[in-house]
Amino acid sequence: MGNASGKDQQPEQPEELFTGVRTSPALIRNLANAPDFRDTHHPHRHDDREHRSSSKDEHDAHEAAEQCKATSQGHLQDLDSRVQQALEKSSRVGKLLLKNEQEELQSISQFADDLIRGEYSLPNKEAPCSKQRERCLQCYTEHEQECWRCKPEVEAYTACVQSERQSNATSAC
Repeated sequence: MGNASGKDQQPEQPEELFTGVRTSPALIRNLANAPDFRDTHHPHRHDDREHRSSSKDEHDAHEAAEQCKATSQGHLQDLDSRVQQALEKSSRVGKLLLKNEQEELQSISQFADDLIRGEYSLPNKEAPCSKQRERCLQCYTEHEQECWRCKPEVEAYTACVQSERQSNATSAC
């Protein structure tokens, strides 16, 4: 088949055969780590490598869960103390607000009372003709049997009342 001297002869390379499946190093690694499907027909046969791997995985998962639990308990305690502090601060602020609210309420109530008194209260003004009225009443008390003696006091009181009515009538217009 070729040259007998062997110098020009190159080693024969196998011809590449394409089967429709491409293999890669990753595919080979995955296949090497995959369980042997032929062993599924034999339920009593155990793969020690798989058992050790699952046992280690369970141990790792258990350790991770314990670590997570410890971490979460630490976080919960920290969170609990922060919530407790916030609650205490909120309670103090609430008490201060209630105290200030009570003081403000008293202040506003006093201010409102002052406004109402000033706006709706009549000034302390003596009733018109009160002196003449008192003289009439005193005269009637002194002269119960002789009321005709009180005629001058009654006339003075009547004149005062008429005068006040007239002045109020003209000032209202």
